[in-house]
Amino acid sequence: MKTETGKARVARILIDPLVRGGMSKSPKQNAGEYAEMLDRLAIKLAYLPEQRLRGLNEFCIRMARGRRYDIWPKEQHVLNWAYRLQPPPADWSEYVCSILRSAMGRRALNEGYHVELFETANRWGPPPTKYDIAKMKWQAEENRSKRARVLRENQRGVARQDDLQWLRWFAALERQCLAIMETNKENEEVQA
Repeated sequence: MKTETGKARVARILIDPLVRGGMSKSPKQNAGEYAEMLDRLAIKLAYLPEQRLRGLNEFCIRMARGRRYDIWPKEQHVLNWAYRLQPPPADWSEYVCSILRSAMGRRALNEGYHVELFETANRWGPPPTKYDIAKMKWQAEENRSKRARVLRENQRGVARQDDLQWLRWFAALERQCLAIMETNKENEEVQA
């Protein structure tokens, strides 16, 4: 049995039912532009689970344009709503990856606040300001202290479960962050 791809799931749950129901292209689009838009949506939304896609289907119906409310909402509106429902995983986000793979990301890694930068970038804020970076550095120091304390308590067998859970969460976040940064390093080596 063949496993359905994310793109195929988007087509099955979101795009195909709306098109069959009468949702059409904007009069300002030609057929090629329309097909490209639907393909981009399928690619960019492939991370969404079925339930979120069903909600997005409803959103598209409510936000349909035109006199008869049968024209697809603007692509950007669909993506904005989807990202509010459930942001894409960090390694799917071009914004997060670009921040981590930039000079800012390398500086954060060297100065020890890369996980905090990763977490901040995941919130979809603008690039961090000097004030934000100072806060991240402070938070990184707090996180290092907490990690050291939890590890000591765990060795003595007195660590609280919520602290151990935080430690696992933080370690997973750091692994994900470093994997994204490592991908950039590999790409730079290939291009050199």
